[in-house]
Amino acid sequence: MRKILIVLILFFYWVTAMCQNNNYVSLSIGKTTSEYRYFAKYNGIFHLGLSGEHYLNKNFFINMNSNFGNLKNKYNTKAWFVNVSIGGGYELTIIKRLNLSYNFGIGYEKLNIIPYTTNKITLNGITFINALSLKYKIKGGMNLILGYKVQQSDMNKNDAFSALNYFHRTRFGALTLGIGFNLKQNKDEKE
Repeated sequence: MRKILIVLILFFYWVTAMCQNNNYVSLSIGKTTSEYRYFAKYNGIFHLGLSGEHYLNKNFFINMNSNFGNLKNKYNTKAWFVNVSIGGGYELTIIKRLNLSYNFGIGYEKLNIIPYTTNKITLNGITFINALSLKYKIKGGMNLILGYKVQQSDMNKNDAFSALNYFHRTRFGALTLGIGFNLKQNKDEKE
């Protein structure tokens, strides 16, 4: 847990520094879904995301993301995850105020499972993130964002969870609604 807190602190420091250089920060909320394997019968409760993007030019950017999600099943077993990733992406203007954005990343994920019969089980590992979103520009450097993200992870083996490697690979999705800010705008963005 300490490693995650250190990474999150560094992440927020990085986002703050980025905001001083004409970049982009977004916050999203949504519902987590589990797509297959062990968590296929879990229902998502919520998903929170924070992202910072640094544009290399009009279309290409590098980014850093942090996500938190929660799930539970009908037996009252709960699971929650937190991950931090770095990556990049491409943004394409569809019409004047509507952009389509794709981004990807690689990072670290921690997953806690709290079964109704045993103690908490903790898994961690490498995560890969892909996301697609629509950004609608509002005056004042603000965007409304509708997106879908998928995170696929290879977790460390933990026999308390399962002896099968198959179950140590997870994939979660999230349909999200968010808001984004250009804290320093170019003249053409103020229109």
